[in-house]
Amino acid sequence: MTADDDAIGPDGYVRLRCYVPLQDTTFFSLFCSEPKGCGRVASSSVGRAISLMGGDGNRTTQEFAARLRCAECGNRRIEVRVSIDPRTHETRLREGLLSEVRDGDLAFAGASGASHDQPG
Repeated sequence: MTADDDAIGPDGYVRLRCYVPLQDTTFFSLFCSEPKGCGRVASSSVGRAISLMGGDGNRTTQEFAARLRCAECGNRRIEVRVSIDPRTHETRLREGLLSEVRDGDLAFAGASGASHDQPG
């Protein structure tokens, strides 16, 4: 992350824009949480998260989590965790970016296949 005097939002969480310099290797893992959740996991790129939250990157990861809803069970308690692509730079050059770091739909994958999550 960058040295940003305003990197932490009023809720105490990091602003989404702080992840932009790391967007080729960083993504958000989204978890449908207990006690009501079904446990599904999805991924979102940094760019997709910023786009869903208005495009300026000033919203925080917690505000992003509050915007989401599980497409499978409807649970609104979604946990957002920062994840990284652990591959070496050379491997990323050879194989390309992970699908998780590309801008695209938020997909909850499970035993029954994939479904798409929509902001709530």
